Amino acid sequence: MGKCLNRKIIASGFTINNSVWEKQGRKNCPEENRKNLIVSLLYNVCFLSIILLCLQIRYETNDDLSMATIANMGEEHLIYINIVIGYLLKFLWNISAVIPWYPLLEVVSIFFANVFIEYVLLRNINKNVIKKIIVLFVGAGFSYFFYTQLQFTKVAGILLVAGILLVVDNLMSNEINIIEIAVAFMQLTMGIMYRRSCFFMIIWAMLPLICICFIYLLTQKNIKKIIGACCLGITALFLFWGLKQIDTHSYSTPEWQDYTEYNSVRGQLLDHGFPDYEENQEVYKQLGMQKEDVQYYSNWNFADPQIFNVESISKLVALQQDTKEQMVDKKDFVRVLTTGYTKYGWMPLFLISFLMLAFIKGKEKYFLGAQILNFILIQWYLYAILNRYLQQRVDISVAFAIVCVNLWVIIKNCGNCSKEKCIGLITICSVLITTYIANSYEYIQYDNEDSDYSAGMMEDDEHLYCNLVNGSKDEIINDIWYRSGKLAKKKHTMAMGGTTTYIPWDAEAMNNFSIVNPYEQCIDNEQVYIVGENMIDATVAYIQRHYNMGAYACLVKKIDGRAVYKIRTDQFDLNIENMIYNSEELKSKESYEINNQTCKLVLEAYLQGENSYLGEGYAEIQYADGTSRIYQMTQYTNDEYDKNSKYRYSKYLLDADYINGMTVNYYYKYHNQVYYIKTVVL
Repeated sequence: MGKCLNRKIIASGFTINNSVWEKQGRKNCPEENRKNLIVSLLYNVCFLSIILLCLQIRYETNDDLSMATIANMGEEHLIYINIVIGYLLKFLWNISAVIPWYPLLEVVSIFFANVFIEYVLLRNINKNVIKKIIVLFVGAGFSYFFYTQLQFTKVAGILLVAGILLVVDNLMSNEINIIEIAVAFMQLTMGIMYRRSCFFMIIWAMLPLICICFIYLLTQKNIKKIIGACCLGITALFLFWGLKQIDTHSYSTPEWQDYTEYNSVRGQLLDHGFPDYEENQEVYKQLGMQKEDVQYYSNWNFADPQIFNVESISKLVALQQDTKEQMVDKKDFVRVLTTGYTKYGWMPLFLISFLMLAFIKGKEKYFLGAQILNFILIQWYLYAILNRYLQQRVDISVAFAIVCVNLWVIIKNCGNCSKEKCIGLITICSVLITTYIANSYEYIQYDNEDSDYSAGMMEDDEHLYCNLVNGSKDEIINDIWYRSGKLAKKKHTMAMGGTTTYIPWDAEAMNNFSIVNPYEQCIDNEQVYIVGENMIDATVAYIQRHYNMGAYACLVKKIDGRAVYKIRTDQFDLNIENMIYNSEELKSKESYEINNQTCKLVLEAYLQGENSYLGEGYAEIQYADGTSRIYQMTQYTNDEYDKNSKYRYSKYLLDADYINGMTVNYYYKYHNQVYYIKTVVL
């Protein structure tokens, strides 16, 4: 290894010892590189195996759930991720629709990014085992958060960190490895495609390392490498621009332009919150929005084109921009920096990397100050300029980039940290990682499949399924592996909110059922189902405020925990004029249970050879005073039949008030044909 230079270079406002690099640069030793790559690969294989076997991998946000659903339809337009990745996932989906390609590609991307990040750091360490252990521990600590809470922004961040680190390390070696540069650009390309807005943010976070690299090249007076570095930078910028143009062009059709216009203003509004209702009450009233409506829309259910449309959203965004400067509070920013980040499990590892810089002997204390200042400036930009709230998916990528720069400088420094301090830091890392994982709520659970509901719903093209966004995202992001790969692009489902509202195939589904406004047209519409238990009360209240005071929700299916409703009024009536009596194909069994003032009616019914999911059970209750009312019974799975049986969904229940002498007429409906079953006197 070459000797450290004695002269110092002062640049960018801080001093760096030339001990950060060697006189001739890092020597490339193929055998040592191979050993370090194998160590990094095996270590990451073991760590990922533990994650897959012991912990549950989940989506951090609904955005990834939406894109996974889109990818599992064989559709390339992923909304937030570049169309090129969309085509890659579509190609893989055509090979096998059973494999969950979307989360699998994210996990594989994180895995290889980790492998090359740790490979670069390890090969810069001579024989200092303690430094190698620190690198692996810190890598594992951050990897836990990347793996267990998948999010496309985090995937983009770690890929970009790996690519930049690999390029810089090659430029500062005595010779450039073309294969490694190619791998680096593959990672940069994937990172840009996952989220191009991360590109400049990660460059900013790693700017001190990039500056060190250029200072080194200038001092070495290596014109070829300087030109090569400039060419690499220009190529990266051209790559960024080209991928952006490809993605933009793919959304140029009229239907996608309508969607992107709506989704853009919708995102601006919901990402930063609605303007205060009390302060802007007059504007809200002009838009036809009540305070309860704002609360309802804040739960991401807003597919009402009469009220929540591009025009009204744009007016609210304008109000938001008017108050933007008022939201920038220096005291609040300090509070966020000092206390807000403590909620992140990786924050201790982030701080430890700065402590390690402080322990280094020499002039690197100036670099420590520069890194702290750089972090504060990035956070101020995100908070004050972009007006962004704290989000782990952004913060962890920036923090990990800074940590990698810190580790690189620590490793390259000739003045070693004392053995005792290093062991102490390793112990702290170990305790923090173990404690956090031990208290994690991400332990694996495989008992939340919804195969019964999915199998039945996919066969039902007679109804439009309007899916409410759940008030609790735990239910819908919990199981990424077992919900994937089973979906086809359906023309009978739509989202009542979320990122896919009015997406082209949802618009097509609405057109298939002549629906323009699902909130208004679901009332007494036998073709429209509303799906979602947590938000049904708020949805009915919304419909009552704007469209029909007499509307109520009727629970018609409860399968796999999925609640399916029809919105009805007292005008509901079952058409029994052409009812069929004594059908030989109809098989049924009735029972009831009386408990004080209530009775539970139980019906098991199906038509031979037909899919029982499409059937409906009804009970007409007649009272002694001559009045009567027809109720639709709630459909459940019948455990007497296995999951593959056509008669799996043949059980119906109804809880009713009990009055002595009441009569119950049971009916079964299939494809709009009503069948008479039996009359029972209770």
